[in-house]
Amino acid sequence: MDEGTDARAILNGSIYKLKLGYFGVKCRSQKQINDGLTIQEAIQNEAIYFSRHENYSRMAHEMGIPHLQRSLNRILMAHI
Repeated sequence: MDEGTDARAILNGSIYKLKLGYFGVKCRSQKQINDGLTIQEAIQNEAIYFSRHENYSRMAHEMGIPHLQRSLNRILMAHI
């Protein structure tokens, strides 16, 4: 997600419902990669972004790469 993006309606499934839902993440930009921002720093920045953002702060616990990782792991384990 970029600054100024409001994807709450999509993330809540109001526009189009998905069986497993949507996952909001904020990945590193190419400039951040070129500047040497590590993945760990990007994950910390992502958590700060979602927790402080006026539109996403209430959903912050369900957003980000760590939440995506846990959810994918749970889905995989249920499938196995």
